[in-house]
Amino acid sequence: MSGEFGPKIAGLLLAAGLSKRMGAVNKLTLKIGGVEMVRRAARNLVDCGLDVFVVLGHERDDVTAALSGLDVTLVDNPDYREGQPSSMRAGLKAAGGDYDAVLVALADQPLLDARDLTGLLAAYEGSDEAKIMIPFYGGERGNPIVLPRTIVEEIGGWPVNFGCRKFIERNPDRIAVYQAPNDHFTRDIDTPEALAALEHA
Repeated sequence: MSGEFGPKIAGLLLAAGLSKRMGAVNKLTLKIGGVEMVRRAARNLVDCGLDVFVVLGHERDDVTAALSGLDVTLVDNPDYREGQPSSMRAGLKAAGGDYDAVLVALADQPLLDARDLTGLLAAYEGSDEAKIMIPFYGGERGNPIVLPRTIVEEIGGWPVNFGCRKFIERNPDRIAVYQAPNDHFTRDIDTPEALAALEHA
């Protein structure tokens, strides 16, 4: 994404996880409103005009099938069992250094839509673009986050989750807060109970 004078931003979707808390099924291929969760998330990024990179690992073929026809770049993470930081590193490496910032999104937030993401990106463009933009709602931190290139270039092999409380507490000078207008940024689907609550909302 890049406006006439705005930053060029890539979308990085982390879709390699083991989905352990959901039980025997891969939550990313579950359908919400008839559309797989991972496809909804990728489509939102595409609809924002971003160059989209999707990191794959667990049940790669099934997740790939759910993304069929979307204009995205698929990135394999052979180390996906090591957790989310490994997927972030794989995705950032694939995106390369051609972007001013990278929006890092999770694939299990079906309430998010392109309008939500556009609001976050607009806030980033209007902020100190050297800082990590993190959404909050009702005092709770959420996702996606926006990483500026200066931070991306520092990451290297850091085993870091940039949205985690410890990083935020230790680096307050490197954080910009986006006060989200709704809970779409803080709602994810990790368990059968969370899925049932969403379906009956």
